[in-house]
Amino acid sequence: MLRSLFLFALLGLLTGLANAEGIRLSDAQALEIGRRIWQNECGGTIAGLVTWNAGEEFPSLGIGHFIWYPKGYRGPFEESFPALVAFLTSRGHRMPTWLKGPCPWPNRKAFLDDLENARLKELRKVTAQVVPPWDHQ
Repeated sequence: MLRSLFLFALLGLLTGLANAEGIRLSDAQALEIGRRIWQNECGGTIAGLVTWNAGEEFPSLGIGHFIWYPKGYRGPFEESFPALVAFLTSRGHRMPTWLKGPCPWPNRKAFLDDLENARLKELRKVTAQVVPPWDHQ
């Protein structure tokens, strides 16, 4: 079902843009564009779905680079990861309870120190669910 949500969201975005110009995309074309976005934004890897870029005060999660601010931090961008968690939960997807609070890592160093621990492994699994199975790495 999450793969369907990915396709639906991607097709909705692309169809909205395409219809403005009278362009039609097939499901296969939309999936190919999605695969290229995943390649560009996440290096085509599951690990790339969960990142905290140098110089940023927050992690970027999933193929959409959803922002999740650490507790007490409010930045210049709209925090979008909690809305994604709420959306998926409203659609019946079970989410780990720790994802429903503030970002548990106070800074990039703490995040990088935790890369191979249980929470980030679980987060990679959650974010990978919405990526169609294009040669997952």
